[in-house]
Amino acid sequence: MAKFSIKSELLLIFLIILILVQPNLSEAQVATSEGDPDLDAIEAELLKSSPPEPKPNEKVNNEPEKKTNFKYSDLKYLAPFSQVTVIQKRYLPKTNRMQLNLGGNYLTNNPFFQGVGLIGRLGFYFTEYLGLEVSAMKLNINPKQVTQDLSDFHKVKTATLVSSDSYTGVDLIYSPFYGKMTWLDRAIVPFDTFITLGLGSTKTTTSKSAPTLHLGLGQTLAINKDLVFRWDLSSNNYSVDVDQISSMTSGSTGAAKKQQFNDLFLGIGVSLLFPGAKYR
Repeated sequence: MAKFSIKSELLLIFLIILILVQPNLSEAQVATSEGDPDLDAIEAELLKSSPPEPKPNEKVNNEPEKKTNFKYSDLKYLAPFSQVTVIQKRYLPKTNRMQLNLGGNYLTNNPFFQGVGLIGRLGFYFTEYLGLEVSAMKLNINPKQVTQDLSDFHKVKTATLVSSDSYTGVDLIYSPFYGKMTWLDRAIVPFDTFITLGLGSTKTTTSKSAPTLHLGLGQTLAINKDLVFRWDLSSNNYSVDVDQISSMTSGSTGAAKKQQFNDLFLGIGVSLLFPGAKYR
Protein backbone atom coordinates (compact mmCIF):
# COMPACT_ATOMS: atom_id res chain seq x y z
CA MET A 1 0.00 0.00 0.00
CA ALA A 2 2.90 2.37 0.77
CA LYS A 3 4.42 1.89 -2.68
CA PHE A 4 1.08 2.47 -4.39
CA SER A 5 0.56 5.64 -2.38
CA ILE A 6 4.00 7.05 -3.31
CA LYS A 7 3.46 6.32 -7.01
CA SER A 8 0.04 7.87 -6.89
CA GLU A 9 1.44 10.97 -5.26
CA LEU A 10 4.24 11.25 -7.83
CA LEU A 11 1.79 10.84 -10.69
CA LEU A 12 -0.45 13.48 -9.21
CA ILE A 13 2.47 15.93 -8.79
CA PHE A 14 3.57 15.33 -12.44
CA LEU A 15 0.08 16.04 -13.73
CA ILE A 16 -0.10 19.27 -11.71
CA ILE A 17 3.30 20.44 -13.04
CA LEU A 18 2.28 19.59 -16.62
CA ILE A 19 -0.94 21.56 -16.26
CA LEU A 20 0.91 24.60 -14.89
CA VAL A 21 3.72 24.57 -17.49
CA GLN A 22 1.59 23.99 -20.68
CA PRO A 23 0.00 27.53 -20.89
CA ASN A 24 3.43 29.12 -20.53
CA LEU A 25 4.80 27.02 -23.40
CA SER A 26 1.89 28.00 -25.67
CA GLU A 27 2.43 31.70 -24.94
CA ALA A 28 6.15 31.37 -25.62
CA GLN A 29 5.51 29.63 -28.95
CA VAL A 30 3.05 32.36 -30.02
CA ALA A 31 5.47 35.12 -29.01
CA THR A 32 8.34 33.41 -30.81
CA SER A 33 6.33 32.99 -34.01
CA GLU A 34 5.16 36.62 -33.96
CA GLY A 35 8.57 38.14 -33.34
CA ASP A 36 10.67 35.90 -35.63
CA PRO A 37 11.95 38.01 -38.62
CA ASP A 38 12.67 34.92 -40.69
CA LEU A 39 9.08 33.78 -40.48
CA ASP A 40 7.89 37.26 -41.38
CA ALA A 41 10.11 37.31 -44.51
CA ILE A 42 8.89 33.89 -45.60
CA GLU A 43 5.29 34.96 -45.13
CA ALA A 44 5.86 38.13 -47.18
CA GLU A 45 7.40 36.14 -50.06
CA LEU A 46 4.47 33.75 -50.04
CA LEU A 47 2.02 36.67 -50.26
CA LYS A 48 3.92 38.13 -53.25
CA SER A 49 4.02 34.91 -55.20
CA SER A 50 0.40 34.03 -54.63
CA PRO A 51 -1.99 35.63 -57.22
CA PRO A 52 -4.51 38.12 -55.88
CA GLU A 53 -8.04 36.98 -55.53
CA PRO A 54 -10.11 38.20 -58.51
CA LYS A 55 -12.78 40.75 -57.85
CA PRO A 56 -16.36 40.14 -58.90
CA ASN A 57 -16.84 40.52 -62.70
CA GLU A 58 -13.05 40.86 -63.14
CA LYS A 59 -11.34 38.88 -65.91
CA VAL A 60 -8.56 36.60 -64.73
CA ASN A 61 -5.33 37.12 -66.73
CA ASN A 62 -4.55 33.46 -67.12
CA GLU A 63 -7.91 32.73 -68.70
CA PRO A 64 -7.56 31.97 -72.44
CA GLU A 65 -8.97 34.69 -74.72
CA LYS A 66 -11.95 33.85 -76.81
CA LYS A 67 -11.10 33.90 -80.51
CA THR A 68 -13.63 35.06 -83.07
CA ASN A 69 -13.88 33.29 -86.38
CA PHE A 70 -13.36 36.28 -88.75
CA LYS A 71 -13.93 35.79 -92.46
CA TYR A 72 -13.08 38.37 -95.10
CA SER A 73 -16.12 37.26 -97.06
CA ASP A 74 -18.27 38.77 -94.29
CA LEU A 75 -17.15 42.26 -95.38
CA LYS A 76 -19.78 42.20 -98.11
CA TYR A 77 -22.45 42.50 -95.43
CA LEU A 78 -21.15 45.90 -94.26
CA ALA A 79 -23.23 49.01 -94.95
CA PRO A 80 -22.35 50.62 -98.30
CA PHE A 81 -20.62 54.00 -98.27
CA SER A 82 -23.76 55.58 -99.70
CA GLN A 83 -25.34 55.08 -96.28
CA VAL A 84 -22.43 56.70 -94.40
CA THR A 85 -22.54 60.48 -93.96
CA VAL A 86 -19.71 62.65 -92.66
CA ILE A 87 -20.74 66.12 -91.54
CA GLN A 88 -17.88 68.62 -91.28
CA LYS A 89 -17.44 72.31 -91.90
CA ARG A 90 -15.14 73.40 -94.71
CA TYR A 91 -11.70 74.35 -93.49
CA LEU A 92 -11.70 77.28 -95.93
CA PRO A 93 -15.13 78.98 -95.82
CA LYS A 94 -15.97 81.27 -98.75
CA THR A 95 -19.54 82.48 -98.18
CA ASN A 96 -19.76 86.30 -98.21
CA ARG A 97 -16.01 86.57 -98.69
CA MET A 98 -13.98 88.18 -101.47
CA GLN A 99 -11.02 86.57 -103.19
CA LEU A 100 -8.11 88.57 -104.63
CA ASN A 101 -5.93 86.49 -106.93
CA LEU A 102 -2.59 87.42 -108.50
CA GLY A 103 -0.68 85.01 -110.69
CA GLY A 104 0.99 84.21 -113.95
CA ASN A 105 -0.42 82.80 -117.19
CA TYR A 106 1.37 80.84 -119.88
CA LEU A 107 0.03 80.43 -123.44
CA THR A 108 0.53 76.74 -124.14
CA ASN A 109 -0.84 75.96 -127.61
CA ASN A 110 0.17 78.71 -130.05
CA PRO A 111 2.62 77.23 -132.60
CA PHE A 112 4.06 80.60 -133.71
CA PHE A 113 4.15 82.76 -130.58
CA GLN A 114 5.04 82.22 -126.96
CA GLY A 115 3.18 84.25 -124.40
CA VAL A 116 3.84 84.74 -120.70
CA GLY A 117 1.96 87.28 -118.65
CA LEU A 118 0.22 88.36 -115.48
CA ILE A 119 -3.40 87.93 -114.48
CA GLY A 120 -5.42 89.50 -111.69
CA ARG A 121 -8.82 88.41 -110.43
CA LEU A 122 -11.30 89.78 -107.91
CA GLY A 123 -14.24 87.58 -106.93
CA PHE A 124 -17.09 87.41 -104.46
CA TYR A 125 -18.74 84.20 -103.20
CA PHE A 126 -22.47 84.22 -102.51
CA THR A 127 -22.37 80.66 -101.13
CA GLU A 128 -19.76 77.96 -100.67
CA TYR A 129 -20.52 76.78 -104.21
CA LEU A 130 -21.27 79.91 -106.27
CA GLY A 131 -19.36 83.11 -106.89
CA LEU A 132 -18.71 85.84 -109.44
CA GLU A 133 -15.25 86.86 -110.61
CA VAL A 134 -13.75 89.69 -112.71
CA SER A 135 -10.40 89.04 -114.37
CA ALA A 136 -7.83 90.98 -116.41
CA MET A 137 -4.80 89.50 -118.19
CA LYS A 138 -1.84 91.03 -120.03
CA LEU A 139 0.61 88.92 -122.06
CA ASN A 140 4.12 89.50 -123.30
CA ILE A 141 4.09 87.99 -126.82
CA ASN A 142 7.29 87.01 -128.61
CA PRO A 143 7.61 85.11 -131.91
CA LYS A 144 9.00 81.60 -131.70
CA GLN A 145 12.06 80.59 -133.66
CA VAL A 146 9.98 79.02 -136.43
CA THR A 147 8.15 82.34 -136.96
CA GLN A 148 11.40 84.29 -137.04
CA ASP A 149 12.86 81.86 -139.55
CA LEU A 150 9.83 82.22 -141.85
CA SER A 151 10.34 85.97 -141.93
CA ASP A 152 14.15 86.14 -142.06
CA PHE A 153 15.11 83.24 -144.30
CA HIS A 154 12.02 82.49 -146.37
CA LYS A 155 10.69 86.06 -146.65
CA VAL A 156 7.23 84.88 -145.65
CA LYS A 157 4.87 87.58 -144.46
CA THR A 158 3.48 86.68 -141.03
CA ALA A 159 0.59 89.16 -141.01
CA THR A 160 -1.96 86.34 -140.76
CA LEU A 161 -0.27 84.90 -137.69
CA VAL A 162 -2.34 86.26 -134.81
CA SER A 163 -2.11 85.80 -131.07
CA SER A 164 -3.99 87.23 -128.12
CA ASP A 165 -2.36 90.17 -126.35
CA SER A 166 -4.73 90.82 -123.44
CA TYR A 167 -8.07 89.70 -122.00
CA THR A 168 -10.74 91.05 -119.66
CA GLY A 169 -13.89 89.23 -118.61
CA VAL A 170 -16.44 88.18 -116.01
CA ASP A 171 -16.92 84.55 -114.90
CA LEU A 172 -19.34 82.54 -112.85
CA ILE A 173 -17.48 80.25 -110.41
CA TYR A 174 -18.97 76.90 -109.40
CA SER A 175 -17.17 74.81 -106.73
CA PRO A 176 -18.87 71.39 -106.60
CA PHE A 177 -16.07 69.39 -104.95
CA TYR A 178 -13.93 69.84 -101.88
CA GLY A 179 -11.80 67.49 -99.86
CA LYS A 180 -8.38 66.85 -98.30
CA MET A 181 -5.13 65.37 -99.53
CA THR A 182 -1.80 64.52 -97.91
CA TRP A 183 1.47 66.24 -98.74
CA LEU A 184 4.37 63.73 -98.51
CA ASP A 185 2.65 62.16 -95.46
CA ARG A 186 3.60 65.28 -93.48
CA ALA A 187 0.58 67.57 -93.83
CA ILE A 188 -3.11 67.47 -94.71
CA VAL A 189 -4.06 70.03 -97.36
CA PRO A 190 -7.75 70.99 -97.86
CA PHE A 191 -8.65 71.75 -101.46
CA ASP A 192 -11.56 73.01 -103.57
CA THR A 193 -12.16 72.14 -107.23
CA PHE A 194 -13.90 74.82 -109.27
CA ILE A 195 -15.29 75.42 -112.77
CA THR A 196 -15.46 78.86 -114.38
CA LEU A 197 -17.65 79.98 -117.27
CA GLY A 198 -17.90 83.51 -118.57
CA LEU A 199 -17.67 86.12 -121.31
CA GLY A 200 -15.03 88.70 -122.08
CA SER A 201 -13.02 90.52 -124.73
CA THR A 202 -9.67 89.53 -126.24
CA LYS A 203 -7.33 92.07 -127.80
CA THR A 204 -5.01 90.52 -130.38
CA THR A 205 -1.54 91.44 -131.59
CA THR A 206 -3.19 93.11 -134.59
CA SER A 207 -4.89 95.59 -132.19
CA LYS A 208 -8.29 94.11 -132.95
CA SER A 209 -10.73 93.06 -130.21
CA ALA A 210 -13.08 90.11 -130.28
CA PRO A 211 -15.83 88.76 -128.01
CA THR A 212 -14.52 85.74 -126.10
CA LEU A 213 -16.05 82.71 -124.47
CA HIS A 214 -14.02 81.62 -121.44
CA LEU A 215 -14.10 78.16 -119.84
CA GLY A 216 -11.81 77.06 -117.00
CA LEU A 217 -11.09 74.28 -114.52
CA GLY A 218 -8.84 74.53 -111.48
CA GLN A 219 -8.17 74.00 -107.78
CA THR A 220 -7.39 76.05 -104.70
CA LEU A 221 -5.13 74.47 -102.05
CA ALA A 222 -5.43 75.98 -98.58
CA ILE A 223 -2.27 77.36 -96.97
CA ASN A 224 -4.35 78.70 -94.08
CA LYS A 225 -7.91 79.99 -93.60
CA ASP A 226 -7.22 83.18 -95.56
CA LEU A 227 -4.45 82.30 -98.06
CA VAL A 228 -4.62 79.70 -100.84
CA PHE A 229 -2.50 78.46 -103.71
CA ARG A 230 -4.44 78.42 -106.99
CA TRP A 231 -3.87 76.74 -110.33
CA ASP A 232 -6.19 76.60 -113.32
CA LEU A 233 -6.37 75.56 -116.95
CA SER A 234 -8.52 77.87 -119.06
CA SER A 235 -9.59 78.20 -122.68
CA ASN A 236 -10.42 81.41 -124.58
CA ASN A 237 -12.45 80.97 -127.76
CA TYR A 238 -12.85 83.95 -130.09
CA SER A 239 -13.11 84.92 -133.76
CA VAL A 240 -11.22 87.84 -135.26
CA ASP A 241 -10.82 89.35 -138.72
CA VAL A 242 -7.38 88.65 -140.17
CA ASP A 243 -5.98 90.34 -143.26
CA GLN A 244 -5.48 87.97 -146.17
CA ILE A 245 -2.53 88.02 -148.60
CA SER A 246 -2.45 87.00 -152.25
CA SER A 247 1.14 85.80 -152.06
CA MET A 248 3.33 84.65 -149.21
CA THR A 249 5.89 87.31 -150.12
CA SER A 250 3.83 90.16 -151.61
CA GLY A 251 2.03 91.36 -148.53
CA SER A 252 -1.56 92.20 -147.66
CA THR A 253 -4.28 92.64 -150.23
CA GLY A 254 -6.50 94.60 -147.86
CA ALA A 255 -9.13 91.88 -147.68
CA ALA A 256 -10.02 90.38 -144.27
CA LYS A 257 -11.41 87.02 -143.26
CA LYS A 258 -12.76 85.92 -139.89
CA GLN A 259 -10.74 83.15 -138.25
CA GLN A 260 -11.45 81.09 -135.17
CA PHE A 261 -8.87 80.92 -132.37
CA ASN A 262 -8.68 78.85 -129.22
CA ASP A 263 -6.02 79.88 -126.69
CA LEU A 264 -5.20 77.49 -123.86
CA PHE A 265 -3.64 79.02 -120.71
CA LEU A 266 -2.02 77.47 -117.66
CA GLY A 267 -2.24 79.74 -114.64
CA ILE A 268 -0.54 79.59 -111.25
CA GLY A 269 -0.98 82.09 -108.43
CA VAL A 270 -1.89 82.93 -104.85
CA SER A 271 -5.28 84.13 -103.57
CA LEU A 272 -6.19 86.10 -100.46
CA LEU A 273 -9.69 85.71 -99.01
CA PHE A 274 -11.13 88.52 -96.91
CA PRO A 275 -12.66 89.41 -94.50
CA GLY A 276 -11.30 86.76 -92.11
CA ALA A 277 -13.23 83.57 -91.36
CA LYS A 278 -15.47 83.87 -88.28
CA TYR A 279 -15.34 80.21 -87.25
CA ARG A 280 -12.61 77.65 -86.71
